[in-house]
Amino acid sequence: MTAWHPIPTALYSFAEQTPGTVLLESSRPGASILSRVFIDPVRVLEARTSADIAGLFPQIEDAVDRGYFAAGFFAYECGAFFEPSAALRQTRENELLAWLGIYER
Repeated sequence: MTAWHPIPTALYSFAEQTPGTVLLESSRPGASILSRVFIDPVRVLEARTSADIAGLFPQIEDAVDRGYFAAGFFAYECGAFFEPSAALRQTRENELLAWLGIYER
């Protein structure tokens, strides 16, 4: 495939209504013309505290080393973990800071 094509509208609804689905959309033609959709994670990783964030990375690296894919998000508030001197708002108790699915393909 050499040309960029918009994602079918139905895929947005599917991603929104299917738990554990991650849609990574290439928003325009350019270096990355492929969008990706990850469905049905074999495992879900979550972080709700700074201590949890550090524990994610060995798990992600292990999964990728074993041939899996990791897709998800790190919230803006995770910046305090990476740069403690950053003046970010305090997180709320039990706030989701990171969510990643581990996918076979």
